[in-house]
Amino acid sequence: MSIARLFTTTRFPRSERTRAWREHVNGSLLAAKIQPFHEAGIDVESYTRPCGEFVLSATRSNEHAIQRTPESIEAEPKGKVFISAVLGGSAVLYQPGVVHTASPGDVIIYTPDIPYMIAFQPNTSQLFAEIPLEVFNSRFGVDTPGLARKTNVGRSRSSRFSVDNVRNLAADVASHSSADAGILDSFEALLSYVSEAAFPAQRNPALLQAKKFIDENAHDPVVSPAFVAAQVHLSTRQLDRLFATEGVTISGYLARVRSEIARHLLAESASPSRDRGAQRIRLGFDPLSARAPKARGSHPYTRALNPTSPHLIPSHLIPSQIVLPLATY
Repeated sequence: MSIARLFTTTRFPRSERTRAWREHVNGSLLAAKIQPFHEAGIDVESYTRPCGEFVLSATRSNEHAIQRTPESIEAEPKGKVFISAVLGGSAVLYQPGVVHTASPGDVIIYTPDIPYMIAFQPNTSQLFAEIPLEVFNSRFGVDTPGLARKTNVGRSRSSRFSVDNVRNLAADVASHSSADAGILDSFEALLSYVSEAAFPAQRNPALLQAKKFIDENAHDPVVSPAFVAAQVHLSTRQLDRLFATEGVTISGYLARVRSEIARHLLAESASPSRDRGAQRIRLGFDPLSARAPKARGSHPYTRALNPTSPHLIPSHLIPSQIVLPLATY
């Protein structure tokens, strides 16, 4: 399991904080110019964690700007795509002819190989991700993301993704006790969700239709790979080939969506639990399988809704206290 690396400017004297953050950014992310807007310099707390093919960061900061100039791009091309999901405060990103203002719930997708400046307002928090360009290309069929695009996650709890879901993901990135596989599952689901919204013209219509059907009907136990394929008038094998272009199977995508539904149930549940493993058991998931839920019965969480289910953990075995995550974003 990878460990989140914490970088904070608070361990430096105020006069050295801007320099420390500049060196950290230039060493870890990109050759860039840093401009503070606060008299005390830059105040940043950032947890960075490699996770599969991605590097994820959960970051809080005060007001400052990061700029990538044509000169720095020529000196150090990155070949990456950046994802910035704003969770608190606000940010403004500038690229030639493009301005995006992001508030909580907004997600900006951009490449650092086009000149840009991003300015953060006071007390801004974000989930930030670095994705190799070739991975982004193979997953989403996009040769280059081009100029920055903005989309958003749902702002209500009824949405498949909400701001709270992404905040929970950021807290998992910062936590030493969260498993990489669970973080990777959640991030890939989020990435697929926002990429489809940002690059709709790049998607196969049958694939879009199938994913939309799954998103809207995954709660129904009758939904299976064959059932989904029938809805879009393809064979299961043909549809699986379309899903394979994004590095997932129909079954894997269906399990991922059901996992997100389960996370909603967890967030709204009033039943106390010390860890997510106990809650996953209550939802019919195998806590040792971080990659995908395993059905116990006809549906991953049907039995969780049935108080007579023999698979429910007796209430006296569930710890009575909830332990908050190390960081909440």
